[in-house]
Amino acid sequence: MVRFIPHLKKTLRAAVVSQATLRTYEEYFASVMNTFPPEYHAYSPAPLEPHCLSVIFILQTARFQLFRHNLNPSCSVQDRVDAINRCLSVARDTAKYLTRSAQSQPPRPGYSPAPSEGWDAAIRGAASNAFCTHLWRCILVLCFRGEYVTALTCVSVCAAIGSLRKINLGCGRHVAFFLDRLSDRIRDGQGSQQQLDADEEMAAYLSADMQGSPDAAWIWTGSDTGTKVGASLGPSPLETIVRTTIGVAADGSMTAPSASVQQETSTWDGWERVERMLTRLNEEQQTHFNQRTSYYHQPQHNTGKRLHLAPPENTLAPMTSGPAATSGGTSRISIANII
Repeated sequence: MVRFIPHLKKTLRAAVVSQATLRTYEEYFASVMNTFPPEYHAYSPAPLEPHCLSVIFILQTARFQLFRHNLNPSCSVQDRVDAINRCLSVARDTAKYLTRSAQSQPPRPGYSPAPSEGWDAAIRGAASNAFCTHLWRCILVLCFRGEYVTALTCVSVCAAIGSLRKINLGCGRHVAFFLDRLSDRIRDGQGSQQQLDADEEMAAYLSADMQGSPDAAWIWTGSDTGTKVGASLGPSPLETIVRTTIGVAADGSMTAPSASVQQETSTWDGWERVERMLTRLNEEQQTHFNQRTSYYHQPQHNTGKRLHLAPPENTLAPMTSGPAATSGGTSRISIANII
């Protein structure tokens, strides 16, 4: 799993990752996952112990980092939408792993867990900084696509981790900010999938810590931020928002919150607020869908026809991952070119 990381970094230096390259990596990721025991596979129904997630998320993080690269404005609209959909597939897989980790499991032979070793304790034991940031990225793309119930699955894990990892607090603060901006757009009638896909500001918030990497960032273009903060014109308003909500240092690197846990939580009311916001957004989404269903299924007396409701604009058809999802196309790059 570690061997392909230098090659992945080299691939990400390109302004745009081609569809042929994406398919090749997907095939390679699938071949790596096939070497794992069956219970590690995304669509296995078997319960999964929380400590296994750390290993699984290494591969899922690599997939997400590759797919989100084409969010940058150098890519066509089609490539950017494809990037979001691919990231969404990773986020859905991640949520499935989390759900399976919460399932009750028979004790291992010769092992008697202590009373304190519940699911919360086990998930906290697996929570590294990389673990927290992967969940953060998944939550953002799930919210962006209106899959609030699935996002709540990831948020519940972040809430269980709490202040154990300071980066988890910074991630939560940014998610709360992101949901505020998303709610504003929905309230103003600008929250359809097509409108959000074309929203450059929301794309910047969705990209999150991409803006902390000189190789991937784009919102700093034309400014001194990252090398000479404060010189000449100083950071733009968008830079300031990203810096304060994501936690990007002056050198462009990611930072954990510097404030105390109590101060940090008080600025955004903790993960409980995120859970409330997601619950509200989901309820509003369901109410809107039910209203549309009621309207479009009324008899059309003038035409003698009945209109049928299409799926909501922010609802996607189920996606699959692995070889079956990547078999299309004839252009291929040899796996040998990657490894």
